[in-house]
Amino acid sequence: MLKKPLVFGPSLTGLLNKTAQMGATLSPEYIDISTRPTAFSNPPRKLLVLDLNGSLLLRTKHVQRNHSNMRTVHPRPYMRSFRDYLFHARVKEWLDTVVWSSAQPHSVADMVDKCFGDRKADFKAIWARDTLGLNKYQYSQKSQTTKDLKKIWSAFPSHSAYTTVLLDDSPRKARQQPWNHLCIHEYDSKMRLKDVEVWKCVNSSSKSSKNALKKGAKKEKKRQKKLVEGGVEATSIPPPTEPSCPHEEKPAEHSAILDLDHNTSYDQTLLAIIGILEALKSQNNVASWIRAGGLSRVEPVPIPKLSSLQLLRSVNSDPDVVAEDEEGKEVNVNEEDEGGAREDRNSETKLLDAHDTWFEHLEMVSAWANRGKAALDRLEIEVDPGVRG
Repeated sequence: MLKKPLVFGPSLTGLLNKTAQMGATLSPEYIDISTRPTAFSNPPRKLLVLDLNGSLLLRTKHVQRNHSNMRTVHPRPYMRSFRDYLFHARVKEWLDTVVWSSAQPHSVADMVDKCFGDRKADFKAIWARDTLGLNKYQYSQKSQTTKDLKKIWSAFPSHSAYTTVLLDDSPRKARQQPWNHLCIHEYDSKMRLKDVEVWKCVNSSSKSSKNALKKGAKKEKKRQKKLVEGGVEATSIPPPTEPSCPHEEKPAEHSAILDLDHNTSYDQTLLAIIGILEALKSQNNVASWIRAGGLSRVEPVPIPKLSSLQLLRSVNSDPDVVAEDEEGKEVNVNEEDEGGAREDRNSETKLLDAHDTWFEHLEMVSAWANRGKAALDRLEIEVDPGVRG
């Protein structure tokens, strides 16, 4: 017997109150669109608006040892699979994709190059900080920005609140059109370090297994040689009773992780996004679908009591890994916030409460990720975590 999908999310009154607290007012026209029913007949093309830093990748403060003076980029797990999905011929039949980042143009160009390579030509547009309507002072200083999708719709008249989804880790960016926002966890230093730990565990297990097999093969060869020298025929020598790859060679502290499918041990956000996009493909009204709780209407997947996320939650953040503020400046994520920064973070939390926090529920993320993996399988795209230490 199937369990009922989990359904959760804010009420309209709650969302209006929260967005008002953040200085945003939803237009009557937008609210009206979000109440219109969604259907499955003749669905229109969709538009995906991608954020970069914090959503698709993490940037460090270390400058690479070359002449570019650009920081190291760590793509989110499954970035290559996500890229191949977005630009697959069958997906491009119904999906347009653009980049819209609040970072400065040179930083945006570098991040796009490192995540999408030569596939960047497939984007319909790549927008940076110079498209946000900031004055000279705001452009060069830390200032709050909003991604008003009306600017996107002016540039792409065939798209609207019916067809658009903004992928961004910041609820503030989407306060003008919250029901077109697909909010996700920020990919920060802690998540990156957790993924690196999983990568180390997987590789350590693989190396240990290979070494154990080689060692076992050598021992068996010596054993057979001694028996043959003692007059025993090789064909009558029984196989060894002990396994050639003992389990005790696995690092004990990582055994729970190694018992899990390594494809699901990493952060699964991008796989989940693929699953959600597959669901949106057949919808006529994105805003209505999200407002009605579409993100939480998926069969949840049970999560093991001890997951890699729980095991590695205590991993300390690397003090050399930093987040990027609105201007692309470095902000150490481990430094204590001053009063003003703390207030901003509290305000961010208040607005986050107004959005569908599907990404806070591991069973929901896993359910959407499973749909994403199924879509990749249909398109014959490899499910590749792509994580390297």
